[in-house]
Amino acid sequence: MPKFGIVSLVICLSTSFVAEVSAKELICEVPLTEWQSRDEVKAFFNEKGMQISRIKIDDGCYELKAIDDRGREVEMKINPKTLEILEIEAD
Repeated sequence: MPKFGIVSLVICLSTSFVAEVSAKELICEVPLTEWQSRDEVKAFFNEKGMQISRIKIDDGCYELKAIDDRGREVEMKINPKTLEILEIEAD
C-alpha cells in the first residue's frame, strides 16, 4: 500500500475513534434542584408531537424513548434543565 493510502487510512480511523469517544462522553452537569420533572418533560415533548414511552437518567441527562411526529422510533438524550436535545437517534 502506498504511503499516502496508509496515512489516509490512519487519519480516517483516528477521526472515527475521536467522534465515537466524544459521543460517549456526553454528560449533563445540572444540579438536581434545577431539573424539570418527568411530567414537564412529557408535556414539553407531547406538545411537539412526540409520544414518550420511557424516561430514564443516564450520565446526568434524561434519556427518552419516543415516537416522533413522523411515526419513527427515536432515542434522545436531553438536558434536564433546558430540555435541549443533545443527541438523537432514529430507527
